Amino acid sequence: VDATPIEANKNDNYAYGILFRRDADTESFYTFLISPDGYGTMTGEFPDDFYTLLSWTWIREINLGMKTNHLKVVGIGDQFELYVNDVLVGLVRESTFRSGSFGFIVETFDDDGVQVAFDNLVITEP
Repeated sequence: VDATPIEANKNDNYAYGILFRRDADTESFYTFLISPDGYGTMTGEFPDDFYTLLSWTWIREINLGMKTNHLKVVGIGDQFELYVNDVLVGLVRESTFRSGSFGFIVETFDDDGVQVAFDNLVITEP
């Protein structure tokens, strides 16, 4: 998916990305997030718990600021390949959620006024 911030707070204190393998019964899911200052992370979230699978790390392939970034997650079994702008930037193994739906996510970290446009979504099976 292509993700483009179109309105942001003055601190650039936000992140955006893909929510995937969402379990509707438990409201549990994974996220792959990037920030406008060049960092990325992967998390797992349960209703009462949150865990980091890939710590916030600098990703030089991220287009900084209010520029479009192409995000991609390839999930096969318990292995996830994370891509930014068609470059592999992370590899994570995690087996808690084996299937589920997907969506988009914007984290504002207590600052509002952020909008991100998502476009050109492609979903395929390996």
